[in-house]
Amino acid sequence: MSAMTSYTPEELDLLSRLPAHIGFAVMIAERASWRGRRTEIRELRAAATKTAPQYADNALVQQVAPQVADLLESDELVKRSRDKNAGAVLAAVVAQCAQVAGILAAKTTPAEAEGYKRFALGLGMEAAEAHADAEFFGIGGQTISRNERKALDELREALGLRDEE
Repeated sequence: MSAMTSYTPEELDLLSRLPAHIGFAVMIAERASWRGRRTEIRELRAAATKTAPQYADNALVQQVAPQVADLLESDELVKRSRDKNAGAVLAAVVAQCAQVAGILAAKTTPAEAEGYKRFALGLGMEAAEAHADAEFFGIGGQTISRNERKALDELREALGLRDEE
């Protein structure tokens, strides 16, 4: 059961933006070459469309997914991908996660809240996995860097998720 009408326009805007912000925060947590960043942006854009059907029974995810995809397709992401202050971006997104966790706890079912949180964090995972930290031509590197893992852990904790799916 979802009480979509119980969300204020500001809350719906935050719920629509948070998944993209999570993906963005994880993406810039690790330095990347121009080519690597373009790969991450492309994968993040595809992830919103690819991930939403996994939550077909979640009305909240289905409502916000088109806005998430639109935000990721906008030039805003490319422009902001040059942001050099990854720590400040992560801190702001962690605060948004905590705010969203409170909104969801008050206004929806635990199951719908859990699904939304996993959808949002899933975009962060997609961003982290998009471009391997290569030692040499992709050989010997890590799929998810330490900085990306740290960002994902902080975001997961702020959302109130206990573990990975």
